[in-house]
Amino acid sequence: MFKDNCFEQFVPECLVKGKTMVFCAGTGAGKTTFANACLQYIPHHLRCISIEDTDEAKFRFHKNHVKLYYPSEGESSTVSSASLLRSGFRMNPDRILMTEVRGAEAWDFLKGSSSGHAGNLTTVHESTPEDAVLGLVQRCYMNPECQNLPYNIILRRVLSNVDVIMSIKYIDEEDNRFASGIYYRDIHFQEYFEKLKE
Repeated sequence: MFKDNCFEQFVPECLVKGKTMVFCAGTGAGKTTFANACLQYIPHHLRCISIEDTDEAKFRFHKNHVKLYYPSEGESSTVSSASLLRSGFRMNPDRILMTEVRGAEAWDFLKGSSSGHAGNLTTVHESTPEDAVLGLVQRCYMNPECQNLPYNIILRRVLSNVDVIMSIKYIDEEDNRFASGIYYRDIHFQEYFEKLKE
């Protein structure tokens, strides 16, 4: 489907099959709105968990879902998105929606995707799939576990544990959104690694 440019079928099929996906875009482009729209394609019998700082995830079709909240930025608390993500993994979720990866939790998100918790969704504030890869690598370095890991090791982890990265472009005058770029691991892994490695 990807090679045939059937993206209107490709994205739902990825969600049905449990591919780990990251949506990226700038401010106000509709990353979270798009992620919410995608939830309908996740099989409705699955157990879903959301991790967010404001009530944004809309599970309209999933009766078995849990919403976990952490304080907004600037509020002092021992509850963080990273700690909730680790707790969420212990709740036997089929899918996890993390409304946005902003920091150290990027590493936990990637680890989860490689340890039997694939099929997760998140968003990052980056403009292109390439920028999203580099942004995820930078966010991983905010995690103490990554402090001494070589750049290429983390880069490989990002590229191998995320199946699809899709950038979303918003056309203001038409109120339309479209996929402006896609990283698909099965096709682009080696190309991205060679281009971005040190």
